[in-house]
Amino acid sequence: LPLAASGWLDTTRVASGHIEMWRQIIATNRAAVLDATDVLLAKLQAMRTAIADADDEQLTTLLNEGKQIRDAVGN
Repeated sequence: LPLAASGWLDTTRVASGHIEMWRQIIATNRAAVLDATDVLLAKLQAMRTAIADADDEQLTTLLNEGKQIRDAVGN
């Protein structure tokens, strides 16, 4: 948290929401949430591996992929 900047509140907005509402949303969409979690875990593992291996080419590729997805969503 000492390194958190101004984007922290926006990034963690869902975490500040109503717990029971989010529990119900996740429970209702359990399979999709599990699938999305698996994708996230795989991306995080790829990122971790690239960092640990000092694989700057792979790290750049992963960062570019993230940027392209973010840019496609827009504001």
